[in-house]
Amino acid sequence: MIYAGNIFGQFYRDSLLVQISKLSDSEKLTESNKLANKYRRDDPRTAIVFGDIALDLAIKSSNLEEQGKALANLGSSYFLLQENSKAIDYLTRGKNIAADIEDYNTLAICYQNLGFSYKYDTNFSEAIEFFQQSITLWEEIGNSEREIAASLSAIANIYRVFDNYSGAIDLYLEALDLYKRMNFEEGVAWIDFNIGVLYKKSQNHLKAHTYLTRALNKYTELNDKSAVDNKNGIAMCYSQLASVERKLGNFEKAIEIGEKALNFRLESGIKSVIAEEYSNLGRIYFDIGNIDIAKKYLEEGYQYKIESNDNNGMAIILRYLALIALKNNELKKGDQYLAIALEKASQSNSLLNLQDIYQTYSEIYEKRGLYKKSLEMNKLFMTYKDSIFSDENSRKILIKEIEYKSHKKEEENQALRAENRIKELEINEERVYSNLLLVITLSIIVLVILFYSKYRNQKTANAEIDKQKEELDSKNKELLEIATKLTESNAEKDKFFSIISHDLKSPFTSLLGYSKLLSENYVDFNKEEIQDIVSSMYSGIKNVYQLIEDLLSWANTQTGKVDFFPKELVLKEIVENVIDLTKRTAETKGINVDSDINPKHIVIADKNMLNSILRNLLTNAIKFSKNNDYIYISSIIEDKFIKVVVQDSGIGINDEDLIDIFKLDVRKSRIGTMNEKGTGLGLTMCREFVEKNGGKIWVESKENSGTTFYFTLKTN
Repeated sequence: MIYAGNIFGQFYRDSLLVQISKLSDSEKLTESNKLANKYRRDDPRTAIVFGDIALDLAIKSSNLEEQGKALANLGSSYFLLQENSKAIDYLTRGKNIAADIEDYNTLAICYQNLGFSYKYDTNFSEAIEFFQQSITLWEEIGNSEREIAASLSAIANIYRVFDNYSGAIDLYLEALDLYKRMNFEEGVAWIDFNIGVLYKKSQNHLKAHTYLTRALNKYTELNDKSAVDNKNGIAMCYSQLASVERKLGNFEKAIEIGEKALNFRLESGIKSVIAEEYSNLGRIYFDIGNIDIAKKYLEEGYQYKIESNDNNGMAIILRYLALIALKNNELKKGDQYLAIALEKASQSNSLLNLQDIYQTYSEIYEKRGLYKKSLEMNKLFMTYKDSIFSDENSRKILIKEIEYKSHKKEEENQALRAENRIKELEINEERVYSNLLLVITLSIIVLVILFYSKYRNQKTANAEIDKQKEELDSKNKELLEIATKLTESNAEKDKFFSIISHDLKSPFTSLLGYSKLLSENYVDFNKEEIQDIVSSMYSGIKNVYQLIEDLLSWANTQTGKVDFFPKELVLKEIVENVIDLTKRTAETKGINVDSDINPKHIVIADKNMLNSILRNLLTNAIKFSKNNDYIYISSIIEDKFIKVVVQDSGIGINDEDLIDIFKLDVRKSRIGTMNEKGTGLGLTMCREFVEKNGGKIWVESKENSGTTFYFTLKTN
């Protein structure tokens, strides 16, 4: 089935609805969207049924990704049913959601179908822009040859409307190459059909006949062997071939093929295309002088044109009915037909129809002996003929503008591809940095394992102690050489590596001292002393590990590797969540943590970064507060920003440390009130995250009088 308007289509839909009704809501949502996407091209009515189900479930569950997909499926389905205003509404909503959540595949689908919709409304410049945007996205996504080819052929169709045959044929051939490479026979048939229509429009009817026949044969073969119905393609070919046979003077063949086209269109149930086939057959019968049958077909087509609200099509049929009335000498009736035709043609602003109507008016008035009126109508006929000539010139100017925009868009796409290549190289460089950090981390782990292994084996074999010492010294020497070379080679390029060399040296020195003490004087120590040494080594290694964790986080901020997705956030929810995470630590130290955040305070920030800022500041406040101290978090609006205040009554900061507190190159790690240690990178990351989100951070403090951190974030 092309469109499931028949009994079988309804039965098929009902059986699918029964199947998905047994699923949970989340499964039903996913499956409904899959079915809508599957049938949106070949059975849009079925696609709309499942698209509506998916959209309702997606809205209820606040699932933006599935909501965007449902809107895209509904929009493309309504376009195929020629309900264009609905199509544009759904597709625009889907486009906006897909852009917000960066769902590029759904965004590309919306762009392409908006292109089709604007093309249908003859807004060709906008249509081409949407098609170009869809091509750009699909080239980035990859494995989208079919969709790229569809957009290329659609742009070619617009060029064909403006008689830019060379531009159209280039794009058709580019699309044809893509379809052939992916062995998509339906796509090949579609391009043959369009090239046939192009030759028909350029008055090369023999070549048009060749390509249209080739397309018809392919669609027929596909319909016989494929599970997907290709009757729409067959109907299109029959319709165009009937028109070509008419132009070639083969009227009997034209009628035979036109009847086949009409039967396929009646099966589809789409009134606009049914009306067109009745109209085409009526005009063929008029051409051969069979007036009665022509009138029958034209009147039938007129009823369908009324139902599909096609003013232009109604005007064409009414003019032919007026010509029939003229042949039957029913001049007043012909006059009535033309009056309505003139009204409909004016509403659709069809200059060609208006020209033909005034010409027919002139003939009727001449036959009635109203020569003055006939002359007036002939003047109007000539006026519109001149307007059409002027309109043709305007169309040529417009196609030049469209071509310019297309070339400009292609240049932008090339620039975008170059930019993406640069980003790819930057990512590779970042990967090298990460790998080097991984080597250091793994080396430390190896070092710990060697210490432990040496401790155990010392009990049984003194000879093994010497061997293990040599291995340990060798590994340690290699590690120091790596760190030294890394620092020397990158010192000028990135301050990140200078921090590694500075901050790893102290813990390594401590670890080496302990290991040397243990290896040289092992026999002189009792179990308790050995336990103390091992515990100190563990504490040192743990601090080194925490340092590396912080360095990795800081490195990500420097290289742009941290994802940044700012959005509207309820500040109170974020603050309360962070307080909950640190609550146990505060209670252990006997510290009271409270907040007063207005629930209407909305900030625009990256959620992960804001969590990190608040967590660091609150953790610091707890770290430097004593039993019975308090921590208080509040917020106030200042201009277009919200100022967040984190205040504690702890031990405060001396003036010397306060000056350099956010500086990376003068970093000091202070000991907490319960000997808690830190890496000193937390406040640096806070500053960079705040600035990344468009805010500022500062601090006020006096030693033994508490500390207050302030930072600002944008608000709506």
